[in-house]
Amino acid sequence: MRRRLLRAVCVSLFVAAFAAGVAAQAPTPTPKTSDCSSEVYKGKDLDKKVRILSKPEPNFTDRERSEFQRREITLRAIFCASGSVTDIVVTSGLTDAMNEKTKAAARQIHFTPAEKDGQRVSRLLIVKYIVS
Repeated sequence: MRRRLLRAVCVSLFVAAFAAGVAAQAPTPTPKTSDCSSEVYKGKDLDKKVRILSKPEPNFTDRERSEFQRREITLRAIFCASGSVTDIVVTSGLTDAMNEKTKAAARQIHFTPAEKDGQRVSRLLIVKYIVS
């Protein structure tokens, strides 16, 4: 009887220690908030479309470029009325590192915001990068 109790306590402690270790390694979720304060419009509702002025390329390594040449990474992002690119989500990606580099490049896009009724507004767009 005592042996069973000791075994049950040991197993319980082992399971608790393992669960604590796994929980400590889990990434902390980042809050999902939008940096855009204005409403996000659809293309058909706009008077003027977003105009891309510059679209920097991701800083891929030579190895990434050769291994994934002509492959595509697709992002969904909000082009805010403020002139910033936010809420970037990879919809079709490659490696985690390449996806992150692509998101960083997308944040650096310069553009003229869309307009509706003479006011700058935010617009959700799909952005594609082809590895070259």
